Amino acid sequence: MFKKFCASMLVIAIVGAVCPPAVSVRAAEGFNANLRSLYYSYIAGSHTEEYNEYNRFTLHDFDGDGIPEVLLGIALSNAPKFVAYDVYKYENGKFGHIGKISTSRYLVKDKFSRAILGMYSTSDDTGVTVELNNFYIHNATVQKNSVLYSSGNTFLKGPLLISKQQYEEELYNYLGSYDELIVHDIFSRSVIMACVYSWQPQPLALLNTQKLKSNITLNTWQSKYFEYLENYPDGPTDTKYEFYEPEYPRAPATYTRYALYDITGNGVPELLIGVNHGTQISFDVYRYVGGEVKFMGSFDSYSKYMSKFPNSRDIFAFDPVSDQFGYQSANRMSYRDNALSKTQLMSVYPNSDASKTVFQVNSAATTEAAYNKALTAYINDTVEIKTYDFEIVPHSAVLAGWRTMPY
Repeated sequence: MFKKFCASMLVIAIVGAVCPPAVSVRAAEGFNANLRSLYYSYIAGSHTEEYNEYNRFTLHDFDGDGIPEVLLGIALSNAPKFVAYDVYKYENGKFGHIGKISTSRYLVKDKFSRAILGMYSTSDDTGVTVELNNFYIHNATVQKNSVLYSSGNTFLKGPLLISKQQYEEELYNYLGSYDELIVHDIFSRSVIMACVYSWQPQPLALLNTQKLKSNITLNTWQSKYFEYLENYPDGPTDTKYEFYEPEYPRAPATYTRYALYDITGNGVPELLIGVNHGTQISFDVYRYVGGEVKFMGSFDSYSKYMSKFPNSRDIFAFDPVSDQFGYQSANRMSYRDNALSKTQLMSVYPNSDASKTVFQVNSAATTEAAYNKALTAYINDTVEIKTYDFEIVPHSAVLAGWRTMPY
């Protein structure tokens, strides 16, 4: 899979500054509640009918001042996995455009600085060119440094020529060990609010962090999961098929993300594979039992906010994408009687005549403000379960690096 990715990266482009509506507020210390409310309005305003070009967003604190910058992105129409970003900084009561990040397939946070590592490629008749760059703020503008580069038989680490083997080892280490920056592709109120109100400053790594090696030795369950991930299995519940009209044949859906999480508590994680149906994501859950990988169940979730409850192995599964009936939900997934069990915690849906939206918490109707407060509390109180890009992150690095989360 890792080498397939290196050979399959395609076209790049650079986005122009499509400025969302200006919003200002009195400057305040830290990323406090007033600023978070302002950021919410600013991101929501960037995706109105008038300013609808942006279809991706995220937050990242490039300069370490405790107040994040806003990245607003546009995915390429002919290659939607590649996104170009405009970067906006809040200062002196307003947002200002400070630069761009050229089209990237994947954004990760640098371990030792506030920079972002972006990766992209170009393709022409001579072959594929892959480049990894660090983006950072200097002199109040976004700057770029080359980290890794390959084109034909030329391989560079910064300005230095290296061998193909060295290049592949460096690439493996970057993709396998760095922390992905969560980029959102849904501009619903719930997702924007969750992004803004759960944001926290990024801790930096220790300087003695060890590099990964691509020749990692996998144990029995790791090897079985690796084989499963590499061979694109079809789940027994047919969740790996797109929704379809009866007159059209079924089409295979796409695996986009995966995670390892020990919901059973036996010391061996379950494999959760995210299956995309448009913007809807279903996780097929597999167990390692008796030397085999066996299907355990499925649930819907927004992969970027899948987390575990404190003092519990239960999963908080937040799904902000409305189904065909207009429902959104947040559920508690538990391991009970050798199977997955679901308890609905929150829901949003239109009333019978669709004249208004109904908000519920613990099956009781409530206000939108109370619903948002409960959602924020869940996101802040639970601990993120890391999910990984199915095509880009080396499966062996994720499997070998797995450690159980504190109970």
